[in-house]
Amino acid sequence: MNLKQSRRADPDIHYQLPVSAHYRGENLPATLIVKRRADGNFWEGRLFVNPALHMTVNQTASPINGGFSHLSDEDFLDRVRLVFDFCGGAEFDFVSDDYRPRNLQ
Repeated sequence: MNLKQSRRADPDIHYQLPVSAHYRGENLPATLIVKRRADGNFWEGRLFVNPALHMTVNQTASPINGGFSHLSDEDFLDRVRLVFDFCGGAEFDFVSDDYRPRNLQ
């Protein structure tokens, strides 16, 4: 009998953070939800203020952007904020310095 050891995939990393979104001169309470693939090659984030005001952005690791698998949680989330601002013009500030991932499953 030949048994093959199965390889379990690492779970994705999830973040859910309160942020303050800057919109038309106002600071609005919002939530940033980010899913970071465990292999470090892709992330997708959603900035949610309300059902009528939200934005989704994603990024794939590449030699040009330097990837993000090597980044700490704080540095990674700063990168997410930069991409939201650069790609979509969405500006926000973190309201806490707790950058730990959350188990959303």
